[in-house]
Amino acid sequence: MRTVITKEMRAMMLMLLTLLWACSSTPDSVELKYVVTAAETLEPGTVISREHSYSVEVEADEVPMGVFLSPTFVEGRIVEERILQPAND
Repeated sequence: MRTVITKEMRAMMLMLLTLLWACSSTPDSVELKYVVTAAETLEPGTVISREHSYSVEVEADEVPMGVFLSPTFVEGRIVEERILQPAND
């Protein structure tokens, strides 16, 4: 027995495959934010300058409340408790 596939059937299969692919693909873009991190370990009493910090990109949904988003927010502040440099640098 021979199966006949019409143009309409092909179009329907192609549309179905396209929908399946679209539903299974992951988003191409993830919202990112810059957060401030220590460039080196900072001891209490240190006045934070531009050289003491830098910004790194992280996924926006992983940024906790209260995190500084720009180095300008920390410049000139005095360190009250020891701030460790991130281990993965």
